[in-house]
Amino acid sequence: MTDEFDKLFGQAVALHQQGKMAEAVQAYVQLFTKAPRHSDIYNNLGVALRSLDKLEAAVACHKRALVYGLDAGNVYSNLGNSLRELARFDEAEIAQKRAVELSEERTSDI
Repeated sequence: MTDEFDKLFGQAVALHQQGKMAEAVQAYVQLFTKAPRHSDIYNNLGVALRSLDKLEAAVACHKRALVYGLDAGNVYSNLGNSLRELARFDEAEIAQKRAVELSEERTSDI
């Protein structure tokens, strides 16, 4: 990635951390012009969308993060949380179990 991308991504994350979710969503979406398959953008966008009660969009973003290579426990956990809020409990349980598996694998590698 470029320095410009890193700066813009940092700005999006800062907006997110400040609780300015609508602005963060806009910033993440703008980043797709620079990196349309960046899994961290999709994951963070999903978290921001979930906080705005855009749950289906959040699920789609977390799934896209997984497609683009971020096979990490936090993505599965975020996906599971959104699915749970949609009352899609079976899918949520599967996602949460995968999150735990990945966390355990990571811990055993230390």
